[in-house]
Amino acid sequence: MNQRRGLEHLAMSSLTEEKCPEAEQLAAYALGLLEGIEQLQVAAHVRDCPICLHDLALCRPPVSRRRPVLAILMPLPFAEGRRGAGPEQIRRYIAADLTVDVTIAPPDGDYWRVTGQAIRGGTGVSECIATMRSGRRRYEQISDGHGFFTFEALPSGRYTLAVADQHIHVQIRELLLKHEE
Repeated sequence: MNQRRGLEHLAMSSLTEEKCPEAEQLAAYALGLLEGIEQLQVAAHVRDCPICLHDLALCRPPVSRRRPVLAILMPLPFAEGRRGAGPEQIRRYIAADLTVDVTIAPPDGDYWRVTGQAIRGGTGVSECIATMRSGRRRYEQISDGHGFFTFEALPSGRYTLAVADQHIHVQIRELLLKHEE
């Protein structure tokens, strides 16, 4: 009860002692567009004003909950003996009720093409986020209405493919795209 009274007192004192910033100024503060002393003044006010602090919390986008990783799969390397020759290699990964089919096309010169499909219950899952990462390189695609995504012109290297929908996050690690010597 004392904590509530303290908040009420703080709210009332902030209203009587200091005027709250205008909505435009508060929005500029939230976006980091204010500079110098104005930024500091609004920050100090917001820190002591529960009303402005509440308004800021309502303006900010909600923090997205991370989807739990349900499967981390380790595939065998994809390797080609001759550049531009050989059949496509297809692998299937299943985690919970999400299946990810990955097709690695033979390289065109020094670059690879990776195509995949996210499937649930026999149908493609649209709007899955597919991400290929290798070191600092990051490529991202969103699956189409049939669950397909494609990464064009990937340089040789070791990749992690992550496929996530609203409920499931699947990581396929150690996807090795290289030419056999």
